[in-house]
Amino acid sequence: MALSSMGLRPPGARGRAFHERSAMPLFETKSIMIIHALCRRFHLADFQAAAAPGNFGRETGGFVDLLQANGDGHGWAQWSGRRREKFLSFCRAHAANWTSDKANLDFLLDELSGPYASVIGALRAQKDVEGATACFMKHYEMPGVPALGERVSWARKALAAYRAAANHAA
Repeated sequence: MALSSMGLRPPGARGRAFHERSAMPLFETKSIMIIHALCRRFHLADFQAAAAPGNFGRETGGFVDLLQANGDGHGWAQWSGRRREKFLSFCRAHAANWTSDKANLDFLLDELSGPYASVIGALRAQKDVEGATACFMKHYEMPGVPALGERVSWARKALAAYRAAANHAA
């Protein structure tokens, strides 16, 4: 999904053409897309939605490593075990490459609309990005290594990118 199709532009792009992949770093571009999708689909506040890319940033080193070193975790959330199998099955059923943004976003939305729907209610109860990030980590990500401080740092970076893009879209 292109930033321009969401009515968003990266800072400095006002009134001029830009190449979205090179206009912003990878993490910021993907974070904006994820936050936008979560806000639209689930009517979350931007800081609540920023919890997802914050957690994914920690898991993937900023969306760089979509495959865990041990080969178990796949995708943005480093889905492993039974969730990895469900993710890969979902990708096969939708003829999608598991590394694609579309496959990862669609699976995330599918999980948050189905077996992990309770995460949305829990996120809505959060009052700040720190609480939302901890909530998403506990109820959706469930990591082996919490590293909450790193996840919050990534979430703040995602939120700042989203807000900057939204401010420059006007």
